[in-house]
Amino acid sequence: MELISHYRHESLAQYNAKLDTCLLYPVSKYQQDQVVKEDSVEAVGAQLKELQMKHTAIEAFNETIKIFEEQGQTQEKCSKEYLERFQREQRERDAKDLAEL
Repeated sequence: MELISHYRHESLAQYNAKLDTCLLYPVSKYQQDQVVKEDSVEAVGAQLKELQMKHTAIEAFNETIKIFEEQGQTQEKCSKEYLERFQREQRERDAKDLAEL
């Protein structure tokens, strides 16, 4: 306890330049553990929320990819059918033109 009282008025800089401060608000080990636990719960909660948001975004992105893939397959199928129909009609016209000669 004397050590804490001493460093309430004296800087800790002699041990480390980054510790150029005094112990203005001493905290017991129990209080410090409680603060750390509360901060940890809040931090974990924030991380969980962020992960849930990212998971939702990934699911939405995957669904969007599926939709685009389905549209691409539909487009390919329709294009193929159109091309086959066009070629068939062209052959029928050519055959009709030949028959008229």
